Amino acid sequence: MSILDFGDYIKEGKKMKKLFLAILALSLLVGVSNARIVFDKPDVGEGSAGDIRYVLKTGDEMTGVLTNDAIYYTNVDFGSFDSLKDAVDYLLYTSPEVTTFTNSVSVAEKGATVSANTLDWTVNKTITYEAIDSGVGVLTPATLRTVDDNASYTTNNTWTLTVADTVQNDTDTTTLYFRDKAWHGASSEATVNDAGILALATGAFATSRASTFSITPAAQYIYVAYPASFGTATFKVNGLANTDWTLSVQSHENASGYAVNYNVYRTNNLLTGTYSIQVL
Repeated sequence: MSILDFGDYIKEGKKMKKLFLAILALSLLVGVSNARIVFDKPDVGEGSAGDIRYVLKTGDEMTGVLTNDAIYYTNVDFGSFDSLKDAVDYLLYTSPEVTTFTNSVSVAEKGATVSANTLDWTVNKTITYEAIDSGVGVLTPATLRTVDDNASYTTNNTWTLTVADTVQNDTDTTTLYFRDKAWHGASSEATVNDAGILALATGAFATSRASTFSITPAAQYIYVAYPASFGTATFKVNGLANTDWTLSVQSHENASGYAVNYNVYRTNNLLTGTYSIQVL
């Protein structure tokens, strides 16, 4: 095994010149000051079948086989590189990445039980290993991109997906949340019980009291109801601050049988017309 003189080989023809320029460029990419290229060349006389120049060049054409794993490469900054193939693989390597990871339910009402959920994901490249926690386990084959989790959940759950190739791995998460709803609507009733809250026009899963909506009561009160843990509210009506609301705090049982205290706001007067409401 010997270190070849770059200048001698460049003189041997355009094809060999291009080869050495490509190898030299690669060396520059990974640190030319410390890199060297070594060919596995038998110690035989020039022009014999074992001579690398004889094998590779006939006239103006390159012949024979010189694979990148037969070109030995050393670089003190990259000690794990044994051949040109290792260096090229390093330069062209793309780390595995989970690009999306979702679950089909995503949000459920507190008090409900979720026992059917589909997990879907995408990755950026071919992988050799993938697994999901929460009892799902290692997935075979590693080309799967969807799986059903039929375990029963009544509280928040986060799944962690791990994917890997033979070099690196990546993880991502998706979460099933259990949440309360915030409600608003109009009613001619001066008070509302659980059924009255559930009969309001709009109920949506919420993480705060803040909301904006338009409503058109007809000789009705406007109601806003949300979990008391979200705090007390202020209001703007048609863009102007408005304090003409009455607050009551009452236990509310949702449609899934879960009870929690709610702040229930009602306008002090029956209203008719179209109103833009901001809950702050």
